[in-house]
Amino acid sequence: MQRNWVQIDGHVAKAPRRSKSPAGINHCQFWLDHVSTQTEANMARQARAYIAVVASGDELNQQTQLLQMGSAVTVTGFLVTQTGRDGLAKMILHAQHIELLN
Repeated sequence: MQRNWVQIDGHVAKAPRRSKSPAGINHCQFWLDHVSTQTEANMARQARAYIAVVASGDELNQQTQLLQMGSAVTVTGFLVTQTGRDGLAKMILHAQHIELLN
């Protein structure tokens, strides 16, 4: 299977954290808060997701420069499960494109 693609709108829920890897790759990490109304079984349903986002590389570093807490964005990318030091797995959205909406 090859398909792993996500596009989601939301607001930056925490101030972005920027870092650089030992290899010199720029990283920006932030939490995205998504709220919408979706249709499921022919009924309206409130959908809420709180998603960790990682944006890596020079191109995405430029796209994230104006991000701040509360910024409305559309993030396109792929999902990866990452196991933390505590042994718990969490889903991470690895961004391939970020569009600032406001």
